[in-house]
Amino acid sequence: MKLSNLIKVLSLLVVACPLTAQNTLKVRQNDTTSHHIMVEPLLTNSGAFFGENAGKKNMGFGNSFFGYTAGEKNTSGIENTFIGMGAGQSNRTGQYNTYTGKGAGNFSNGSRNVYMGVHSGQFSPGSDNVILGYQAGIYGTGSRNILMGVNAGQYTSGTDNVILGYQAGSGSSATGSRNVFIGKEAGMNEPGSNRLYIENSNVDSTNALLYGNFSTDYLRTKSRMEVYSHGTATPALSAIKAYNPGGFSDQPGILGQNNIDDNWGVGVKGIGSYVGVVGSGTGTGGGSYFGVIAESTSSNSGTNYGLYANASGSANNVALYATAPLGASNYAGYFEGRMYIGNILGLGRAPATFPLEIKSNSNNLMQFYNNNTAKWHIRLENNGALGFSESSVADNRLTFLPGGNIGMGIALPTSNLHIYSPTEPTLKLQSDGTAENSGRLSMRQSDNTGLDQYYDGATDYFVMESYTNGSSIGQRLIINQATGDMGIGTSDMATGYKLSVNGLIACVNILMAPQASWPDYVFEKGYDLMPLEKVQIHIDTHHHLPGIPSAAEIAKEGIDVGAMQTLMLQKIEELTLYVIDLNNQMKELRTENVELRSKVSGIR
Repeated sequence: MKLSNLIKVLSLLVVACPLTAQNTLKVRQNDTTSHHIMVEPLLTNSGAFFGENAGKKNMGFGNSFFGYTAGEKNTSGIENTFIGMGAGQSNRTGQYNTYTGKGAGNFSNGSRNVYMGVHSGQFSPGSDNVILGYQAGIYGTGSRNILMGVNAGQYTSGTDNVILGYQAGSGSSATGSRNVFIGKEAGMNEPGSNRLYIENSNVDSTNALLYGNFSTDYLRTKSRMEVYSHGTATPALSAIKAYNPGGFSDQPGILGQNNIDDNWGVGVKGIGSYVGVVGSGTGTGGGSYFGVIAESTSSNSGTNYGLYANASGSANNVALYATAPLGASNYAGYFEGRMYIGNILGLGRAPATFPLEIKSNSNNLMQFYNNNTAKWHIRLENNGALGFSESSVADNRLTFLPGGNIGMGIALPTSNLHIYSPTEPTLKLQSDGTAENSGRLSMRQSDNTGLDQYYDGATDYFVMESYTNGSSIGQRLIINQATGDMGIGTSDMATGYKLSVNGLIACVNILMAPQASWPDYVFEKGYDLMPLEKVQIHIDTHHHLPGIPSAAEIAKEGIDVGAMQTLMLQKIEELTLYVIDLNNQMKELRTENVELRSKVSGIR
């Protein structure tokens, strides 16, 4: 049977036999070459099925499946219309769907969807979608989307999107909702929500012809826009107003107004690759003319700006630029009153990266005035030294050399700190009180081991104190400011002595002060030399030489080195006299011995 005849037969059957829950029209093709068909009623729910395996498992009512395996796995889904080979093949419970095209809606089980186009809506389980176009919306999981165009909205998982155009809104990253994408490849791989793209190529939001964000009420266009107005504009926007020349009106040529809510709203913002906003005062009379007037007259408690400029991004962006030819009466900027710069200021240098950068065509960088009298200035010398000097003096008072040396009164310091004065160089470290440590100078290593020196106001001592790893290990040297007495290793200085040492002393030589009574008197005639018998008696009695301190006295009082040296020399000289006397006695005995031997020999 020809296809046209088949359609006529189907029409007659539908009219003659209304489809009810008790009779179902099923048309099957027995011979693919002769187009013979067989019509047999089914005692299932109502429906119209055409094609091999179309509606094969159908148990729902009101379904119309046309095409090979169309609606094949539908069970309880109702009032669906699937047209095309494999259309809605895997739908089981979805309702009120209309799928048209080969494979349309296959592997989808949503409801209230309209899919038109080969493979449109395949693998898309969502509901309430309208998808038109070849492979449009495949692998999408969202609902309430409108997708139109070849490959439009593929992989879309969000909801409430409107996507129109070839491959528009496609991509595995396109997961957002409530987006509007219009144009070829518009919004491809856009992951965000509430976005607007009008574009005809796959570009990001920065390069799209029109980009918007519904959640922030933001709209941006990458194009030249011309707005014309020939009358009074609405209060929300007055784009361009034309006034009669010579009318002496101060009405603005451009009015940007945003006063919906107090403390919010920007009236005009100009951004340009070269110039964002240009203001020119071109008057030729004798009055004052202004390119731009910025006023802030609000009385609220917040911060009010007459002129606010902002530059951001990685390029060479300038928020506010002003220039003036050199001259006594030309000013690129003139400010009266306070001025606040919150981040970076470049004087003579751009771009600047530090909070303050200064570049000068001469060595002079800054000048400081008291009223109108120059007092101090800062110079950058040719060798890179930074100098501070009084304006009336040529030489720098303070100099910082590259490398770290600091000079006071000298231009080329040779040490980390070099102080020079033609009279008396002075370094003064002074505290505010009278009983604290003053003028502490610490000489420490990286682990805080080293030596500190300071003046202890509580004791009036000059102190040198040792530290190991930041902890004090004792005062090493102490000088009494009032008496000049010095203690080494001790703060308990002996009264009446200039040096007290807690420890051993090693030296190459010691020079004693001149002594008024040196024991040369021992060798003078008439010196009362104690007989050795008496010396022996004294030793046996006192266990020390006459005139020498006892061990108990030394333990208690210590040793006066100078006095002891005198006593020891006295005893040495007395020993010398004893030896001389003994030597003389030995000579006499030797002579007597010789004489006695002669006499004895004569007797024999």
